[in-house]
Amino acid sequence: MSELNRMIAQYAVFETRVQRYIRNYFWPYCSTCADACCKPDFCQETLESIFLTFLREAYPPPASYSQENGWVSETGCILKIGRPPVCYEYLCDEIMAAQPTATYQYAVNVLSKLISHVGKRAHRGKHLVEILDRKEIAVVKFSYFENRLKEAETAFASVVSFHKNDNLSTLNWRDLEKILFSPKAVKMRIK
Repeated sequence: MSELNRMIAQYAVFETRVQRYIRNYFWPYCSTCADACCKPDFCQETLESIFLTFLREAYPPPASYSQENGWVSETGCILKIGRPPVCYEYLCDEIMAAQPTATYQYAVNVLSKLISHVGKRAHRGKHLVEILDRKEIAVVKFSYFENRLKEAETAFASVVSFHKNDNLSTLNWRDLEKILFSPKAVKMRIK
């Protein structure tokens, strides 16, 4: 299996896990919301990004892209794998206000950045999904990708553990800070 194919397979597994967790965690807020946070404009990145195209080819969606609606249907996004990272990053005011403490807000922010973290600075400072040239994506270092994926996996486990136990160890805090460094979070960790 080529390094690119391994990247695609590993990314897909991780994206699926994160997406499932986010869907379950945010369901109480999203299920009653009348506003649509998904916009067809965001879907355009899936057509431009070589990496997201490879993901879509490896894991085809159940329906075709719509010029009018993108991947957005009446029930939400039809893409199970290969959504633009921005789709995970958006956190509405209601979700953030519902978090019981600043630590929960920070953990949710980290959760929203996990998918983006995996592809950061993949080649020449570009995010993995910003690479538009097939030749350029072929030279992305698999070891670098795998390291960022490992950091995201570890932080994901720390967020899940925090949500279960309502506690972050010093090690868990450091895992989260690799994804989203914040001076405010450092102060919370030190308390």
